[in-house]
Amino acid sequence: MSGKEILKQNQLHQTPVRLQLLTVLEGAARPLSVREIEALLPQRHDRVTLYRTLKLFVDKQMVNRIAVSEQLVAYRIHADEKHLHFHCNHCNAVYCLPKAPVQPVEVPTGFVVTDNRFVVNGVCNLCNENPQQQKTIS
Repeated sequence: MSGKEILKQNQLHQTPVRLQLLTVLEGAARPLSVREIEALLPQRHDRVTLYRTLKLFVDKQMVNRIAVSEQLVAYRIHADEKHLHFHCNHCNAVYCLPKAPVQPVEVPTGFVVTDNRFVVNGVCNLCNENPQQQKTIS
């Protein structure tokens, strides 16, 4: 489905930032941080507009928001399946682990889950192959 069709299906106006953002996310092989998204957009957009658009897409369940930590959030086109994510401690990339589904967490009666983070931290294959080129997270 094209970006225009996705926006129409969700009853949203077509704007350049919305179309470009959907194109970037649809073409991504893994979840992307805002910094990575900005680098892939064909033109610069106001950061506030970008964050508002991402929030709108998350609220409309068009995009998944993956909270890796308090400082790092990644986004990807919405998928219904729940699975773990891998965060590289060196390059900060986030990868989906679709073969590692998340099992429902049972909590005691009266408890309410408001957030969960199913993230595995480590070193990705690219950083592992080139240890001298590893970037350390700042």
